[in-house]
Amino acid sequence: MTIEQKLSAIKKLDANVLLQISEGSSLSMFERYEQITVHKFSIKLDYQFYKNGELIQAALFCINPTVYNWPKAWGAHFKNKIILKSQIERMIIASSFLSSEVDRILFEIRSKE
Repeated sequence: MTIEQKLSAIKKLDANVLLQISEGSSLSMFERYEQITVHKFSIKLDYQFYKNGELIQAALFCINPTVYNWPKAWGAHFKNKIILKSQIERMIIASSFLSSEVDRILFEIRSKE
């Protein structure tokens, strides 16, 4: 099944079943919602400014801030906020960054079609 077929199939899924699949997925989706509505990020901005793996690097940092580096160009403000968060909060943010990277890649692919 292609990505486009999966996206089409998702629209037809039962919402009650989707809610039972994973609290983690729901929390990640809510985090991404906040990134877009509160922090004013968007797929288009991610596509324009984060073409060098920054979203993946930020996700890795959230997973293990002692091993991975925060994207240098992003500054210390958000890095310091993330360091203070619990492990589960960092995992949720990491998941959201990875979803953002998927969206960025899909946007890139579609913009070339």
